[in-house]
Amino acid sequence: MLLNKKITLFAIPFLFISCSQKVEHTLLLDHWSQKEKNVSIVERKLAAATEAECMRDTFTIDTLKAEISAIESKYKNEKKLSGSFEGLDYQDIPLTQGKFLATYGSSFGDKNKEEKIDYRGCSDVPCLLNKIYGQDSGIEGHAIYLWYLKTGHILAVDNYVYEQKSSRGGEYQGNKHPLKDYLFSKDELYGFWRLSHMISDSYKTLTTLKEIQRVPKGESFEGRSAMTCGLAWSSGWIQLTDSCLDFGYNNVDSGFFYESVTHEMAHEIDFQAGAKLGKSYRSQEPDWMEASGWELKEVRNAEGVTPQITRTLSIKPGFTKFVSSYAQTSPAENFADTLSLYLHNGDHTKATIPDSLYQIVKSGYYTQEEYTLDANINRIVENNYARVVKDILDMTVSCLEPDGSIKSSYFDKVKFQEKIPPLILNCMGAQAEILEKTIIARVKMTEPEGCNISKIKINGAKNLQAAWKMAVAKQIDEAYSKMKSDSQYLARIKEFYEKLSLDQDADKLYVACFGEVDEKLCFDNKLAEMADKKVSSLGANQTQHDEMVKLYVDSFQFEMIQSKVQLYYQNFLKGQVSVISEGGQQIWNQCLQVKADDKEAPTGTLFNIGTSYMVSSMYNCLNYGLPTQVKQIVRSLEIDGNKIQDGKEESILSKMIIPIIVSDLKAMFKDATDEEQLKIDEYIKANRESLEAGVKSNFSWATNYVDNSKIISDCQKSVLKDIGIDLYFHKKQDSMSGLLEGICTPIPKSPEFMKYLDSIRGELEGKSYQTVEDYVLAFAKVVAKDCLVKYPADTNLNRVKYRTERESCVTSQWDVIEKNAMGKLNAEPLVIKFKIDTSEYLVKLKARRRVLQLKTFKESFEK
Repeated sequence: MLLNKKITLFAIPFLFISCSQKVEHTLLLDHWSQKEKNVSIVERKLAAATEAECMRDTFTIDTLKAEISAIESKYKNEKKLSGSFEGLDYQDIPLTQGKFLATYGSSFGDKNKEEKIDYRGCSDVPCLLNKIYGQDSGIEGHAIYLWYLKTGHILAVDNYVYEQKSSRGGEYQGNKHPLKDYLFSKDELYGFWRLSHMISDSYKTLTTLKEIQRVPKGESFEGRSAMTCGLAWSSGWIQLTDSCLDFGYNNVDSGFFYESVTHEMAHEIDFQAGAKLGKSYRSQEPDWMEASGWELKEVRNAEGVTPQITRTLSIKPGFTKFVSSYAQTSPAENFADTLSLYLHNGDHTKATIPDSLYQIVKSGYYTQEEYTLDANINRIVENNYARVVKDILDMTVSCLEPDGSIKSSYFDKVKFQEKIPPLILNCMGAQAEILEKTIIARVKMTEPEGCNISKIKINGAKNLQAAWKMAVAKQIDEAYSKMKSDSQYLARIKEFYEKLSLDQDADKLYVACFGEVDEKLCFDNKLAEMADKKVSSLGANQTQHDEMVKLYVDSFQFEMIQSKVQLYYQNFLKGQVSVISEGGQQIWNQCLQVKADDKEAPTGTLFNIGTSYMVSSMYNCLNYGLPTQVKQIVRSLEIDGNKIQDGKEESILSKMIIPIIVSDLKAMFKDATDEEQLKIDEYIKANRESLEAGVKSNFSWATNYVDNSKIISDCQKSVLKDIGIDLYFHKKQDSMSGLLEGICTPIPKSPEFMKYLDSIRGELEGKSYQTVEDYVLAFAKVVAKDCLVKYPADTNLNRVKYRTERESCVTSQWDVIEKNAMGKLNAEPLVIKFKIDTSEYLVKLKARRRVLQLKTFKESFEK
């Protein structure tokens, strides 16, 4: 419980880790999973996917957030940057976000600052990027930041195109364009996201590439043919026009976009690889030139004093094996088009270019991967096969006692090694059809080429459905063969399946590994140990043992268990919304009771308001109290009377609850800010006259009578002291600026202030004479310092020996000292403004000359 007193802040660990004990705790997860046995995890969603759904349907903020989180987590233990961007401290965000802002923050938005962007309220990079798009949240910011995480460069979010003719942003080809014309659209960002799942590491390690820019919508390149749709610069920029960003007939899974973007990025590979060789282009190296049909000719012209050598690149006579007509224009374009079409039109590329060139591309830029139709299908089958091996074996076992009414022709044309009875084969075929629909749905929604490959119909050629059917049939063959040769195999498999279907130990392993430096490695290691122990009890031979261990491990992949467990907890917390909201409201109300005080710096990042304002006492109270409040909420949660016992489970729930409460607090903050503004408006209306009368009734607050800006500033400080209102969500001086200016700006010329100055004229004249004495003493000390060098007093002997000389040295210059002091006094603004008569001051100074001299001697010579 927070008390109504000043809070001393200190560091509090966020995770609440329990002490290590050899005690088996029952998790809330166990109790909740019993209540929600039919939880809809990712695989079931995919099984229910419609025919129309493709990878573009999974282009969601949640999907991108998951990818971002996975990449950011790799750097969570590295030291963060120092600095800030638009009020967002780099210490408060992941390291990769800090690096992104430090590198690209200065290039954001309108280069001319005409379209002002309000970044207030942002606590991460995606939010800042979304502000450029004119929105508080959206997928665009996440897509641009994720592209940076995967490739190391940015999709531009500014209005200046590299090497454009105009020096001003927003002007291109003589036309003015708003910032939005330079921003990539949602469809285009989907294309970049999909492409990031397709390209090899050669495209993701372009350290010299800085930005991919969009020429403003509707424009072609300045000074170039309208047929040019993309440019790549060796200095680190790629530029694209509308025609390069085309998706054809509104099909964002095809179109020229992918080929053109990959083509321009391949130019950057050419530049970078060439630079490593000390050359301009990799594509002009002998091996590429030889394999791609190009040659370099040198013609020496002997005429003149200095022989001239002309070098030309040309196609070798009779060479015709080019991937495209455009690839025939230069070795550089040949390089870019070949690398691009190798990825996007693999069959055509393999059929048209020489095998020697194909092998250079395959080994040099695609890590031995091929992208022909067959290769794509095989890769997709392999990528998705391991996750369903259990389902295939389960199907085989369940069909050993088939329902004779089931009919299926799914396997009619498949030749099995084993002789499988028709009734069993019908049963397997019917289940395999369901499994195929599930896997095809997954392929379409998760594989970059999934939708396109899934459209290929059976026409005698290899296709995804046929390849998948053969893979399933092979597994069935192997399982059926083992069942026939080993009488105990079926019993072991059934027992093993029961362990798989009932086993929640993998869920517990995820909980046990939560918060570890490498959660996946921890989970995988513990899972392998547990699988070996579980399978050992079945009495299988070594081969079967190893197969079952592998199947067990494959059946409980980290990502799947993570998704499942988090979904269990999320669903559980959905029923606890009122408890969580009540906890958030409680800490808000408690912190409102802490008196507004802005002396201490804002501390803590769990609750963040970006560049908005909250008095630091309130802000610190919320951040200080959040961990304790969350802990209390978590420990109050229960299922059928069972409360939390495990520290790691407490940490998981705490981490999931924090964003919920923070979201509630931000909503309260917004409402309270609006409400406080009304309070400010009412206060100003009711108290303006009395505040103005108060500041005019006593001008003792004035520290300067000459400088009008200083008089106004002193006035505002005085009024602020008299404003009796505690503000939590507005800076008093900012929110009252209109009131302060209205009251204080007229003060220097007001009748009241002029009358006050007349009343203190005598006091001012006295102060001015005191000022001239101060100037005399100051000048005298300078002279005395020089005299002390000539006639030192560093020893007792010297102090006595040179006393007369030291004092004479000073007094001999006294007339000059007084004259300089008077000159400085007469230049004082106060003397000039009030026309103070200083003619008698020299008389007074001479009368006090000896007193001032003795004071100088004492302070300068008798230390």
